[in-house]
Amino acid sequence: MPDKNFIYTDLYLLIFHARIQFWEYFVLPIFVLLIYFIAKRTQRLKIEAFPEYKYYVNAILFKILGVFGFCMIYTYYYDGGDTFVYFVNANALSSMAFDNPLTCLSIFFGDMSSENQTIFSQYTRWLFYWRDPQAFFVNKLVAPATLLGLKGYLLTSVVVASITFSGVWKMYRVFYDHFPKLHKELAIAILFMPSVVFWGSGILKDSFTLASAGWITYSFYHLAIKLSRKKIFYHLLTAFISAYILISLKPYILYSLLFGFLIWYIFYKIQSVKSNFHRILIFPSIFMVAWVAGGLILGATGKIIGGDYENIDKMINRADVIRRDLIRSEQYGSNNFNIGDYDKNSLTSVMMKIPQAMAAGLFRPYLWDVRNIVMLLSGLENMFLIIFTLMIVFRTSPMFLLNALFDNPLILFSFVFAMVFAFSIGFSTSNFGALVRYKIPLIPFYMAALFFVRNKQMEAEKEKREKMGVPGVE
Repeated sequence: MPDKNFIYTDLYLLIFHARIQFWEYFVLPIFVLLIYFIAKRTQRLKIEAFPEYKYYVNAILFKILGVFGFCMIYTYYYDGGDTFVYFVNANALSSMAFDNPLTCLSIFFGDMSSENQTIFSQYTRWLFYWRDPQAFFVNKLVAPATLLGLKGYLLTSVVVASITFSGVWKMYRVFYDHFPKLHKELAIAILFMPSVVFWGSGILKDSFTLASAGWITYSFYHLAIKLSRKKIFYHLLTAFISAYILISLKPYILYSLLFGFLIWYIFYKIQSVKSNFHRILIFPSIFMVAWVAGGLILGATGKIIGGDYENIDKMINRADVIRRDLIRSEQYGSNNFNIGDYDKNSLTSVMMKIPQAMAAGLFRPYLWDVRNIVMLLSGLENMFLIIFTLMIVFRTSPMFLLNALFDNPLILFSFVFAMVFAFSIGFSTSNFGALVRYKIPLIPFYMAALFFVRNKQMEAEKEKREKMGVPGVE
């Protein structure tokens, strides 16, 4: 077993090697101004045809502010983190691309042989993720950004934040296309939620998975719902790339999205039928066809991904292994929680944990779970989510809530995705530090659904006041 002091020394050397260089603070304003002028020009060209671009500049600047805070925290507050490992290895890959392009290309295509490892070790001594395909894939994604970021950690992080912002913006445009009157609420839900911006901007898996979730939602909307005849190849390509990134990093996000897309498509087709009588007649047929097709798609996806994501049993087993690993205080500290014991070989036992897992995935850490200043950000945000959710639930009837969710297929998809995803991370994650990062893809969808339901409540209350002859407050 390696000497623990040697491992710690090696990690501290890595942190020193990867941390922000002093010269980056002088170059950063130039980068920010360049991004600002590009964003401002994009806004000026687009805003007349697409009014939602009124938020474009502020949203990307808020993203940069988020990644700056992220870099400060990891550089001066934490004693390191995987973001530094990703950056150092990505730097090594970009250097190798010039010195040894063929070997670099073979590594990019998955040749992780001992020969390639020996060559790669000439560019960096830190090979923590060489045998972890999902983690090493982040290095491949970040490598081109290191060149644009002048091989500095802070500047590369700003480049990554600017690039991944595109996926979040595409997500916002899908919702705006449906609910333009809720432009301000949707901007808060998707573009300006603090924890999403903070954890979804740095050199981490989460930045790329969040962006990919936005891009694939945008592509699915145009291909399957809007049936756009223009840019079909473009949407197919972006959907394929996004799916590939999700499969390579966090396949369970793709599973949750595919299940949600299936619900979205089913109810979109049903809602397109004007007659309620005909809807009732065709519902069983559409549901069965979509269910069978969805099962085949999910099954095929499982076979493509393989490994621990091939079927439900293997996914449950993997989730149980991850949960038990993350709860080890000697490795991950005391910031953990436990949804209770269950029999991983019994589907009934697993399903009994759905309420606890969903509650954890949606609302934890609670304020009383907070152990440090970084977790406080998520704790405060989660308190807001709890209050907002309870306010909506207690101000109306369950039937109204169901009618509101089923009123629009996009909102139904958002709610279903959020619930499925909350269960998956609440069930498999037992460490708060990991949970606050893993949950960020569900927050925009869940918040958008809440704002939609709240808007329906306000409309119903206004209509009720008008019938009673009571003047409303504008």
